[in-house]
Amino acid sequence: MWMRQSFWSNTLLRISDETGIRNGKHLSNFTKYMNPRVQKVQCKDKTNLIVTFENGEVKIFDVSPYFGYPVFDALKDEAFFRKAHVLHGTVVWNHEIDFDPDTLYIEGRLLNQTDH
Repeated sequence: MWMRQSFWSNTLLRISDETGIRNGKHLSNFTKYMNPRVQKVQCKDKTNLIVTFENGEVKIFDVSPYFGYPVFDALKDEAFFRKAHVLHGTVVWNHEIDFDPDTLYIEGRLLNQTDH
């Protein structure tokens, strides 16, 4: 048992050295390869979100292609859809419905001046 703990402790120590995580400081290089997280969300209409990301990009995300999945059925109700808000870097509606921030970023299209 001690050998396993030692192995994992050494592995975690090596990973922390490689990523810059030391003394409670998170200097990970991993985050620079991740898509940015959501900073702000607004409902444009009954199926589109205007999503502002941490890097300053603003994108429109169309939710309607997801209406075919049962988990997103509640979003068809416009009043419920307009309750979208940001939590932990992504868009959520309640504790059961959310979108992965990578999906929002990759599938969203950049906002143009004509989109307002």
